[in-house]
Amino acid sequence: SVLVAPALEPWVHTGAARDPALESVTFDVTADGRFLDARSSRALDGDAAELGAALVPAVDSAVTAFAHASGAAPRALWAVAVDSIANRLLWAASTVGRAD
Repeated sequence: SVLVAPALEPWVHTGAARDPALESVTFDVTADGRFLDARSSRALDGDAAELGAALVPAVDSAVTAFAHASGAAPRALWAVAVDSIANRLLWAASTVGRAD
């Protein structure tokens, strides 16, 4: 959820997405390893299709790393990621009165 937020929330709020690539995202992490927030340093120029295409390698890298570290199945982690994307989109849309 923290990984996809910097890409999705600006897109919902302004129509301009940010790059979700791991090299573009800076994470705020607590001393005990919890992810608090993230921000992207690079804008994307395209539409929703470009945002979707950019999310795939970013999420896949995170899924692969977490699967390796935890032993969880990548397919299960992808399900969590897709749920997180949907929740972030719904949350961002509700904050600007666009829940549809």
